[in-house]
Amino acid sequence: MKFVLNRSLEPDQVNNFNYNSGGSELLGVLGEAALGSSLADYAEQRLFKPLGISNTRWINSDQQGHLAGGRGLYIMPLDMLKLGELYRQNGVWLGQQIVPASWVQYATAPMLSIASGSHYYGAQWWVGKNREWYTASGYAGQIIAVFPQDDITVVMTSRNQEQSDFGLSALREFYLKLKAPSEANPVAFEMLQNKITQLATPTATSKLRSPLEKTLHQRKIDLANPEFWLSQLQLEFNNDIATITVSPRSPINKPFIIQASLNDAWRYTPVTPIDNRWQKSGPESMRAARAQWLDNDTLQFEAMDVDESYRVNYKIKFNGKKATLLNMNNSIASQGILR
Repeated sequence: MKFVLNRSLEPDQVNNFNYNSGGSELLGVLGEAALGSSLADYAEQRLFKPLGISNTRWINSDQQGHLAGGRGLYIMPLDMLKLGELYRQNGVWLGQQIVPASWVQYATAPMLSIASGSHYYGAQWWVGKNREWYTASGYAGQIIAVFPQDDITVVMTSRNQEQSDFGLSALREFYLKLKAPSEANPVAFEMLQNKITQLATPTATSKLRSPLEKTLHQRKIDLANPEFWLSQLQLEFNNDIATITVSPRSPINKPFIIQASLNDAWRYTPVTPIDNRWQKSGPESMRAARAQWLDNDTLQFEAMDVDESYRVNYKIKFNGKKATLLNMNNSIASQGILR
């Protein structure tokens, strides 16, 4: 809070849109002060319990135990849908007024112009020019999209680390343009079906096994790039399992283990409990990972915590005692030395 409140005001930026989480974090702390209780307790009694939302986790954002007002709430997609439907129905759920209708209208009103008058911001909601849509849009493509004029709510979760606007743009542009009745288009329908099939088909992996596995077993790779977030990798190979111990460069973050399947299937393992400013795992949290040899000198591994929006995907190219860690697009993340 001290950091947020110490930011200087720039006179020429007053009334201009400047997206940041600091304002939302401050609102959370002020809300707790006004309530005399935590946001979690208030949300549980006034929101989650009436909506039948029972599986929640919420990150603490500071050492005082304040909940993150700007991020860090974990709920299931079905429960995201309930929140969207609550707003679509002007705060009513199962005949009960959970949130005042006047607040719903205020929060989803197009108040502040963002992009040439086509996008606006309300009270924590992104809003279309004529309120034909409004969305809660979280990091990496966690979206609740409400189309109030059509009585439709759509929810989407993703790992869109590039932060492109594809998912939300598709909902807005394609849905809104296709609302009007049109003649059947069998060619377009076939193309759509083929695309759906393609997206639903798992990506095949190589079944190659490299003779380097014996050489690399229980060896470490020291990564040289001081700007890269990892300092070291350790490799182990046992039958069809590649175990990679990942050591972040920051001393705040502890090493973690990726157990990746080498047999074309994702391997799921429980996540060691994590509770920090950036992540909070639960007893049901799982890590999915797989690895493959692209050739005798190049190992690729992919890993993701199922309930998180990020992933760890890299390639390691070996050349004697040298190792090069590559991003998935083959750009160099860091050089390394095998020891």
